Amino acid sequence: MTKTFKEVIAGIRTAIYGREVREDIAQMGEYVEQFAATATTKASEAASSASAAKTSETNSKASETNAASSKTAAAASASAAKESETAAASSAAQAAESEGEAAKSRDAAKASQDAAYASQIAAAESEEKATYRAEAAQASQEDAAHSAQAAAASETAARESEANTAKSAQAAAASQEAAKGSEDAAKASKEAAAQSETNAQQYMESAASAAMDALQKAKDSGDFKGDKGDTGPQGPSGTIIKAYDISLATSSWKATTDSDAKNAGWAYQADASVSGCTAALEPSATVSMTSVSVARTAGLGSVCSTGAGFCRFYSTKVPSAAISLRLLLMDRTPS
Repeated sequence: MTKTFKEVIAGIRTAIYGREVREDIAQMGEYVEQFAATATTKASEAASSASAAKTSETNSKASETNAASSKTAAAASASAAKESETAAASSAAQAAESEGEAAKSRDAAKASQDAAYASQIAAAESEEKATYRAEAAQASQEDAAHSAQAAAASETAARESEANTAKSAQAAAASQEAAKGSEDAAKASKEAAAQSETNAQQYMESAASAAMDALQKAKDSGDFKGDKGDTGPQGPSGTIIKAYDISLATSSWKATTDSDAKNAGWAYQADASVSGCTAALEPSATVSMTSVSVARTAGLGSVCSTGAGFCRFYSTKVPSAAISLRLLLMDRTPS
């Protein structure tokens, strides 16, 4: 044992770590063991004294019986017996006191053990809290570093944003001027487009009227009977006319490859299969009244061309529905 009993008790009360508590409890146990051993020894000594007193009392009675033979010895033995009885009583009192102290020591040891266990638990909890706080402090430090970096980045972004705002203001002013010019140009373009559409419609109607007049004249002269695919007789001028009813499906339109058509503003073309058609024949087409609106919206071209087995039509954009028309084919070189 390296501490006094009081130092052991004080150490348990003020200990910070569990190992200090366990060491103080161990030394207290050693003190308790020592107290118990002392109490046991005292009790044994008291019992021996009581036994000796009993023996002395017996011897005293024997001495009284033999008193006649030795009065002096009897007196001495009586005195010794009295002293032995007093010592026995004192020993019994000490034994009882020692037993009481031993009980108190046991209770104190139990209380100290309980307190030590509670202290050990509290120490473990304190250690866990300390670890948690250390980790939290580390996390806070890292967050602070990240915040500082974010603040620096935000400051840089703010400067860039300010510079970009100035540039955007200048660009916005220029865009506003350009937008005004574009608006004026768009207005002029819209008016020109409307005029072009009107002119195209007028031209289409004129072409249709001319074709109908030509057809009517051909019928009146007997050069054309008006039946689909018929070949009229050769007239005085040597002209031969063929008539076809054609439908241009929306799926038949594709980007045009004709540079002249592109220059004229037509972006799409559609080829209609026409039996007996050749590049030597002159085409003339009239849009059906039911397809005039679709043809006008699509910007159907006012001219068409012929090839071997087909007749090609042009438009500004792909029509939204099929276009029905009457196609007339005439000899380019009449006799």
